[in-house]
Amino acid sequence: MKSPDLLPKNVRLELCTLCQLNCRDCYMRNSESNYCNVGGGYLTLDKFKKFIEMNPFVETIETSNSGEIFLNPDLERIIIYAYEKKVKLTAYNGVNLNYLTDSMAETLVKYQFGGMTVSLDGASQETYSAYRRNGNFENVINNIKKINEYKKKYHSPFPFLNWQYIVMDTDDDLSEIRKAKKMAGELGMMIFFKKTWNSNYIPKNITGIKEETGLDYGC
Repeated sequence: MKSPDLLPKNVRLELCTLCQLNCRDCYMRNSESNYCNVGGGYLTLDKFKKFIEMNPFVETIETSNSGEIFLNPDLERIIIYAYEKKVKLTAYNGVNLNYLTDSMAETLVKYQFGGMTVSLDGASQETYSAYRRNGNFENVINNIKKINEYKKKYHSPFPFLNWQYIVMDTDDDLSEIRKAKKMAGELGMMIFFKKTWNSNYIPKNITGIKEETGLDYGC
């Protein structure tokens, strides 16, 4: 048996591979074979309990990866169970947050869900939905506000909320980027910028993008 010091305390356990969006370059949505390899579905509460019981040394679980965790119908009960077992949950790999019930928003705060990264590529519906197809920008912003209301109610910093902005051809207007930075500050979020995985993309204003986002395209 492995020494307790060698057992992993932090793991990734994907809670849902389903997603209601149709993002332009999504590797899952663009290839049926990816769904065949990964599978389309969600982790049930019973299987989550079994995982925790079999791995009592685990302290933190990253729950997001290929899908949207808020489409998992067992998510609220999973969060409560993890809290009772003193296991911290996060979704820093990313959520789209287009759908969030009041009950779920309260559960995230009340049971101290650690934090999440909200994927928001743009600061308006037109820009956002050019890439996050089927997405509703206003819904996402309202859901962030909903979480913030419960954070105030419970005097809690949890969950920590990050705004991820992937710079690409649909959203690299500097005024849009500045607007997103302002909105993130008003919502109490840390915003960070990432390069797109499209290696052929070069910003229209390389210098301006570097000044606003810190991204260096080396040109």
